[in-house]
Formats: sequence, C-alpha cells, structure tokens
Amino acid sequence: MTYTDVVPLLTPNWIVNTTLRYRVVVPLELFLTSKYVSESYLDNENTVMMPSYFVWDIGFIVDVSEHSIDFRVNNFTNRLYYSSGYVGEPGVPHYYVQAPLNFVGTIYLRF
Repeated sequence: MTYTDVVPLLTPNWIVNTTLRYRVVVPLELFLTSKYVSESYLDNENTVMMPSYFVWDIGFIVDVSEHSIDFRVNNFTNRLYYSSGYVGEPGVPHYYVQAPLNFVGTIYLRF
C-alpha cells in the first residue's frame, strides 16, 4: 500500500526543549528542564493521534575539582505521558507509557 499526501506517523510539528540553570555558589548549580512534544499521528492514514505531552525535570550538579556529581528528578510532576505507540485491530490505539517520577544520579571522575 502506498500513502500519498499524509504526514509521516510519529512526526510531531513541535519538539521544544528548554533548560534553565542557576549557579547558587561556585560548586553548586541547579537546573530545571522541560520538554514539549506536540501531538502526532499514530497511523499512516492520519486518523489516530498520539497526544501531546509536557514534562519537567529538576536537579543539581556539584563540581569539585575535576570531578562532579549530577542528581536529577525526571518527570517530577509525575505526569502520565506516552512517546510512542501503534494502532491495533480494529483501529484501537495502544500507547507506550513513559517512566513516572524517577531519580538518576551520576558521578563523573576525570583523571
């Protein structure tokens, strides 16, 4: 089957990422990031839509000499959102749920 004059599936019109950083004191930096993805089609016929979503992450970075610690809280508003999916039979959308509120820590060691 060939599709013409349709928007490719899972291709949103807008993907917007923002980051706000604030250095509290010399070794400590706080950050707030956001991501907005507009709705997109979930099928090749352009009849089923994937909902748009907006998520927030927060965290901090501590730089000590050549090493640093990064701690972040992803999806800190604990929003239920989907970034992918498919259309099953008979035309029922199925979405892949993304992670709820979660924590990530990273230690960077430079030698």
